[in-house]
Amino acid sequence: MYACGLRIGEAAKVAIGDIDNSKGVLRIIGKGDKERCVPLPEPMLAKLRRLWSTHRNLRWLTPDRGGSGPVSKNALWRTFRLAVRAAGIKCTQQGCSSGAPRRAWCRSCWATSTLPQRPSICI
Repeated sequence: MYACGLRIGEAAKVAIGDIDNSKGVLRIIGKGDKERCVPLPEPMLAKLRRLWSTHRNLRWLTPDRGGSGPVSKNALWRTFRLAVRAAGIKCTQQGCSSGAPRRAWCRSCWATSTLPQRPSICI
């Protein structure tokens, strides 16, 4: 999710056909059925290949237990929260009093980290 700035629902529904290995991009259908292509870094592509090799589902990158559909957003969110907790990551954003990341935290951190580093023009 973080490597591509995906929303939880977008990450849950990634299909195998959405990954373009040759161009290094991931095709995402987002809010309002809008399509966008996001860069897919090579290290992330290698990790996604390893993930897929654990189940080899022909359609979904992260299938549900039965393999007939994508994993649910709630299951993905629970897994994400457990991973964040295990890594000891704390949310430091304004309004994040519990220290636990909110759903949009990962996406907003990604957006901030991809902004070019520019000097402040405020005087």
